[in-house]
Amino acid sequence: MNIKALCFDLDGTLMNLVEGVWLGFNALLMQLKEAGVSLDAYTAYETFVYILLKSRIPHQDIYLGEGAHFDSFFREIGIVNEKIREVAIKAYREAALSALQPNPSVINVIKNLSRRYVLALIANGRRDRIKLYMTKLGLLSYFSTIVSSDEVGYEKPSPMIYEYVIEKLGCKPYEIIMIGDDPISDIDGANMAGMRTVLIRRSYDLEVSRPWRPLLERRGKTKPMEVIKNVMEVPRVLRETLRKEER
Repeated sequence: MNIKALCFDLDGTLMNLVEGVWLGFNALLMQLKEAGVSLDAYTAYETFVYILLKSRIPHQDIYLGEGAHFDSFFREIGIVNEKIREVAIKAYREAALSALQPNPSVINVIKNLSRRYVLALIANGRRDRIKLYMTKLGLLSYFSTIVSSDEVGYEKPSPMIYEYVIEKLGCKPYEIIMIGDDPISDIDGANMAGMRTVLIRRSYDLEVSRPWRPLLERRGKTKPMEVIKNVMEVPRVLRETLRKEER
């Protein structure tokens, strides 16, 4: 069973949502402080993340500082002044986006993989924003297929979005490996569609990761064929899989 295509998740796999939100939120707090609003930083951050996780807004959308999530947060802390809110969100957006920097090591791995496999990206959210983030990461040109939930009409973990990708790639499900960090959205969904899967289980030991534990500690119903720490390990997994199949 030859592997012909690799599908990647975006957030938590190719980009770090936790880091971006933390940087953005600190910039937001600084603007509020300049406007005379003083908050306990970590308590406010916990509230911010709690509202984010509860709202089910696609995580990629949070980078641009839009949506009802921010309305809920400002309402929670009692900020009604529209000017203060606009300035704070602008600061958040600029700082969060600054976290999306090209990583030469990741780019090199993805570049080498693209020479041997067809690469696809599957992400919940809007296609235009997903392409913006991939461009900032320096990865867009290596992916022949970008599939977003707004384009397909289904969100991960629905098998429908994976079946759409399978058809678009023109491969058999078992010829595709899905690589992602979410045991439910990435692994369960792809497994149910017949794809092979690799789970990225990052180490989130920093204090800023604590409010994200309901998301980071999720467990799925199915198992991946391999668990790794980051994208850098993907070539090793592919080599080992090839060796096993040649026996």
